[in-house]
Amino acid sequence: MLHLWEEECIQQTSDIKIKVNDQVYKLHKLVLNISPVLKNLTVGGYIESYSDTIELFDMENSIWEFILDHLYDLMDIARAYNLLNGSYRSYNLLYNNIHLTLEKIENLNMLVDLYEKSDYFQLSKLHKIIQTYFFTILEYLIDSSDPSMSQFFDLIYSVLSHHNPTATNTFFCNLMTSKTKRQLIISYSSYLSDSCFTKDTSLWKYLIHNNFLITVESSNYYQLYCQVFALTPLYNTVVSDSDSDSDRDFNF
Repeated sequence: MLHLWEEECIQQTSDIKIKVNDQVYKLHKLVLNISPVLKNLTVGGYIESYSDTIELFDMENSIWEFILDHLYDLMDIARAYNLLNGSYRSYNLLYNNIHLTLEKIENLNMLVDLYEKSDYFQLSKLHKIIQTYFFTILEYLIDSSDPSMSQFFDLIYSVLSHHNPTATNTFFCNLMTSKTKRQLIISYSSYLSDSCFTKDTSLWKYLIHNNFLITVESSNYYQLYCQVFALTPLYNTVVSDSDSDSDRDFNF
């Protein structure tokens, strides 16, 4: 199936060419300018702005085409095209393709690349869509408790914690308000003993403070969390609101 931007009548109105690897794309500045980064390239007064063809580097064609699908979808070009031509064709737009199968690590790597490129091009909506999907995958992997999928978990976690540590910490904190979820996460983390997840000091310090209302210094916050969790039945339920007026201070 053709992408919308591949249609001949759409390409006839092209006013900019973008080269990615050996392929040249006939596109539209109006659409590309949704991205502040691409806008700078096309009309920002840089050398590239005065060229008929702008070359992008360090970019896979498949990733670039996902981004183009997203940009043309945001502009609702498909609707305008259908109205002009009296047709109602279904185009290969991003939202029909975002949920890549996890059967192969290569597919996840592709989605990670798309996530990072959406951040680079400052496409906040696309970035948020993929981020939400990543959190969904993490929760699914925790619930499944499948050790063979730990490589997926660690890759996704490392990307999320790098790009948005606050959202990542909040996600796990919210999950771990449930005793069942805490038990599942602690259990699953045993497959991730030498991973970004268990070594993330910021995450486990945040969880100790928010789940147990403890302020403490430690050389290994992950191990400390596991110890406190197993310590007494008191800590196997979330501290009630009535206990939240002051933090507990412990020395370990």
